[in-house]
Amino acid sequence: MGILSLFNRGGKRAKQLYAAARDLIDEGRFEDALAIARKLRKLSYSGAYEIEGMAYAGLDRHEDAVRVIREGLQYAPNVWLNWHLLGNCLSDLGRFDEAMTAFDRAAACSGADISYVNLNRAVAAVRAGDHASALTWLDGVHSESLRAATISTRISALRGMGRSDEALDLAMRTLREWTDTGRAADEGPMGAIAASAAGIRRENGESPLLIRNFAIDYWRATRNVQLLWLIRDVMPQVSTVAKYFRILIHVQTSDTTGYYTAADVVADDQDEAMRFVREIEDLDGTDDVNMDEVTDLGTSPDPKGVYALRGRTYYREDSQ
Repeated sequence: MGILSLFNRGGKRAKQLYAAARDLIDEGRFEDALAIARKLRKLSYSGAYEIEGMAYAGLDRHEDAVRVIREGLQYAPNVWLNWHLLGNCLSDLGRFDEAMTAFDRAAACSGADISYVNLNRAVAAVRAGDHASALTWLDGVHSESLRAATISTRISALRGMGRSDEALDLAMRTLREWTDTGRAADEGPMGAIAASAAGIRRENGESPLLIRNFAIDYWRATRNVQLLWLIRDVMPQVSTVAKYFRILIHVQTSDTTGYYTAADVVADDQDEAMRFVREIEDLDGTDDVNMDEVTDLGTSPDPKGVYALRGRTYYREDSQ
């Protein structure tokens, strides 16, 4: 969703660049988006500040994001999305009072999505430890598209208030419903919900093996990094000879198709590293899996397991 720009003189060219930059943001190509934002600035297109803010936030450069968004708001002070983005960046920095002020400014703008603003007010309140206020803000979220994220934040607030049984019940009901409908969307918040459920079950003293299997199942469905940490931590394996490996993996799914992925793994050797990857990754039911490149980054005192498993790059070769 774009913003209404007040000082746009770039015309069609600027709008095309802006759309391309938004696509790059969605793809996680933040440096490339910044390059386009610089071109948009030269065209006096105020959407440049939005692009820069989102790109810097994606790069975890939140101070830079705050700086450019504030700069943009001097030119377009009535754009709710930029106030909202500013609030999110300030929340990420732990500056919660400033974040709430920015959210208030966003809500006061014409055309503001109040449900969206209230959800992120609630997120900031949870982070600040004000769980009761978070629940109040969540009562003001009425968008169906935000339902999963709202439930995830509600679970965090309930857990923060010591209402863990209620939080776990809500989490498990939501996950069952999601599974029954095919796990087709909302992977981000569902991963957070699964991680919360696993954490509560662990606090309740449930079997580490059952929790680990639960985490693996929902890791495969959501790629949530908290679940990846839990898989390693709930049944930790430590070795004095473990090494940190970075592996490029080639999976061939047919004579002409396949994909590449990459993993960061702590293990005693390369074979154990691939065993850890296979344990948590659905490799399309094929045994044709090869380590194309392996980089030994030296010894590691950390628990053994997978620390990162990146996306798949698919290919198809022309048949002769």
